[in-house]
Amino acid sequence: MKKIAAGIVLAIGVGVLVISSNEGKVVGESAPAEPPPAALEPVAGPLAKPASAGRALASVPKKAPAEVAQEVDSLFARVNKVHACYSGGCDFPETDPRSYNFAVGLELKSNLYTLATTAAANELKSEAIASLAREQLKSEDGHVQEAALALLATQEPSEANLTAVLDNVITGYDAQLIQAAMKQLQRYPSEGDQERIAAALSSAMTTGSPFVAREVSSAIEPFMQPRTVPIYEEAVASITEGSLVRRDLAQSIASYRAR
Repeated sequence: MKKIAAGIVLAIGVGVLVISSNEGKVVGESAPAEPPPAALEPVAGPLAKPASAGRALASVPKKAPAEVAQEVDSLFARVNKVHACYSGGCDFPETDPRSYNFAVGLELKSNLYTLATTAAANELKSEAIASLAREQLKSEDGHVQEAALALLATQEPSEANLTAVLDNVITGYDAQLIQAAMKQLQRYPSEGDQERIAAALSSAMTTGSPFVAREVSSAIEPFMQPRTVPIYEEAVASITEGSLVRRDLAQSIASYRAR
């Protein structure tokens, strides 16, 4: 590890972070990653699935910058190595056709949650971290997406982060991720962002999977704004009469209009 000026330079799997020696905040950015090794020993012991997506991150004390740098470096390397295991060659169980990829996903989830906890506790903000979260959010494994959402929530809102949530979760099929995603969408209060969000949420309620549509409609009220209500009113007219989704959306619109 190389010290410069008032910070610590940390080489990580997707870039370079500079962690301030005063506050432990990431302020630097990216350099190309080296390819990860093909084989990896999994962490011993089972990984328990939480009761629901978007679980609260563990509360941990803030650490010294040098210690944080080492931990983040290790976690980035670990995530890259585990992700490479999707190509095969790692020591994960293959008891049936899906067990190997399932185990890889659980291991990725564990490490992403640990990185999210570290980032939150030490107020680490970096495009490198956000980029890693966005990339993992593309996974077809809901376990990985769940942890990637938690990691993304530790970073500042950005157009790229908003796009990642809309494209990979709201338009997806995993209803268990919707509540966590909807909380993140509330971090984008500007009219332009909310219009874009309204279009995506309306599409999810009208043409998305039934379970996703229901989750979206049950949490839609905070997204009612003067410029978005007409979008939702147009959507409600195209939803099947008598459905719970239509009922939820209509009630939220009526509640907003009655204010």
